[in-house]
Amino acid sequence: VFHTGSHRGTGVEAGLARIAEALARMLPETPPEVMLLLENDVGGGGSLGHSFEQLGTVLHLFPQYATRLGICIDTAHLWGAGHDISSATSTLQVLQQCDDAFGLERLEVIHLNDTKMALGSHRDAHARIGEGIIPEEGLYTLLRDPRLQHAAVLLETPIKTDADDKEDWEHDAQQLLLAKKLMGL
Repeated sequence: VFHTGSHRGTGVEAGLARIAEALARMLPETPPEVMLLLENDVGGGGSLGHSFEQLGTVLHLFPQYATRLGICIDTAHLWGAGHDISSATSTLQVLQQCDDAFGLERLEVIHLNDTKMALGSHRDAHARIGEGIIPEEGLYTLLRDPRLQHAAVLLETPIKTDADDKEDWEHDAQQLLLAKKLMGL
């Protein structure tokens, strides 16, 4: 999983071309069993990957690597980029936009988290599930969509300390239980 980075003031087209150039070098050099995933971004400054169309543009440049190049969607990044996943209806609209841009079959990983940042703030600040402002209804809808049952779901939530802290382990266990509940497991 990698972030698409920034166009560094050169414009979106030049930035996407730079990503494509890097992938054109990397894909032939990686073992066939390795999959590379582009992760969505919140869209601050000159960052790339906040629009589904940008991610789709890159994927569609490499049809020969369709089984080795995919997408990772981060729920806090969705929210920060202004993709409304607050309700079942709005989440289904976001999923339709993803499907139209790159195909939901290419969405291989979901980074599950929350955020305390406002919708469309273009700020990246992960929070533990339930400790931010993304409503559970949207996460529930996303995680239970039958078109995404193939996708791996990874918790990507912050820890409170850098040490092996019992409180962090207990919080992680609670986060796993909440994620399982949202997924219907």
